[in-house]
Amino acid sequence: DKSKLIDKSKLNAFGDVCSPPPNGWRYTDSEVKTLRDAIDRCCTIMNISKSVLSRGKSAIVLKAWRKIAESLPHRTLLSVHSKGLNLVGPTYKKGPWSPGEIKQLHLLVDKHGNDWKLIQNKINRAAMSCRAKYCCAKHPRAKYPRAKY
Repeated sequence: DKSKLIDKSKLNAFGDVCSPPPNGWRYTDSEVKTLRDAIDRCCTIMNISKSVLSRGKSAIVLKAWRKIAESLPHRTLLSVHSKGLNLVGPTYKKGPWSPGEIKQLHLLVDKHGNDWKLIQNKINRAAMSCRAKYCCAKHPRAKYPRAKY
């Protein structure tokens, strides 16, 4: 029965389905502090660096993110992972795109296709930001193309 299927993106670290937090989906300052502390604690306990945590896909890194997510049980694992990557990952340029950046983005997509990870490093913008900007500029109402991350 399809009604019994659970969307795993809505599960927290304990496997429970999350409802929207009472304060909405934005992270509060106290949640960000809790997340930063959990990341620091987990990196120390598991003896891994933040750079490994931000780039790795090994079983140890996945276990670390699950442990970190336990500090915010009302948040989904996906949400904690995404926000955590923003906190520990490389810092890319944010804010409005210049016409020159948009032109460079289109040239890079023409050359490299949807290899957003490669493009992000050449343009110094996050892969998701590049993908969203490209898709919105080309096809404002279309779904995003399948990405290689």
